[in-house]
Amino acid sequence: MESSKDVGRRPAFFHGTSLALLVLAPTFVFFMTSLVFFLAYHSSPWLAWLFVIIFLGLSVLLMLVKRQEPQETFVSSPPRPRFWLKLGLLCFLAVAFGTSLSLLNFDRNLGMYYAYEGQRKYTNVLPSEPALSHLDAGQISFNGAAKLDLTKAFGYSGRQGTYCVAPVLDTRNPSGMVHYWAAGLDCCSSSGSFNCNDAQNSQAHEGLVILAEDETEKLDGFREAAKQAAAKYQLTAGKDALFMHWTDNATRAVNSYHNSATAFFIISVILYVVFSVGAGMFLHFGTGQTKKKPPPA
Repeated sequence: MESSKDVGRRPAFFHGTSLALLVLAPTFVFFMTSLVFFLAYHSSPWLAWLFVIIFLGLSVLLMLVKRQEPQETFVSSPPRPRFWLKLGLLCFLAVAFGTSLSLLNFDRNLGMYYAYEGQRKYTNVLPSEPALSHLDAGQISFNGAAKLDLTKAFGYSGRQGTYCVAPVLDTRNPSGMVHYWAAGLDCCSSSGSFNCNDAQNSQAHEGLVILAEDETEKLDGFREAAKQAAAKYQLTAGKDALFMHWTDNATRAVNSYHNSATAFFIISVILYVVFSVGAGMFLHFGTGQTKKKPPPA
């Protein structure tokens, strides 16, 4: 016959199994949530949200597992009911963190990469060519006649900071019309010293176009800066002028968004593993119930 001391006794491997589940299950949920957003959110956002719904549903089901009462009052309460609640809570948090960080990563990095990938790249462009013919551009490579005129740079103080612009001019066919502007934020003085991106690199002759749908507020500031620069230096700013980040390699600049997104994904997973280990150990060892003393004989 089983003694009272054996009632509700934990298996010998209880701590190892319990702790492993509290750490590994939420980590798996976080990793899969982040991975699906990283790989599929751009082309199939429904798939990413389907994973979120499934994982949230499983988390809630774990938290709703009913508590089992011990058979003997002088024996510590069995861990299973509280264990499932803890596991469900950790998985729920894993989904929330994974989704939030993935959306942040997409907004800052991955979304920008796919936005530029969806635009055209024009090569051998003359600065005198109307920007209207390149409104679908994401990357522009100018020919050897292009020159970034830093002597006509201008800085306009606005809501987000100093909006800096410098005209891209045609040295072979000079005119006062400017269709393309190198631009940046807080990288110049009010009357020159333009240091945005690769402006000081004499070999740079490419531009990463600032897309209207992603940086509308910045574009408004750059347009105002271009308007004031044109007035100061007796230039004419084209109505459909394009503003761009000046660079020596636009393709590399686009790929840097994907590289940043990959680094963000890897670092977030590593940090979550550290968090998961700490949270799992705390919930497993730090919130246990104390044993009740047996009644006197």
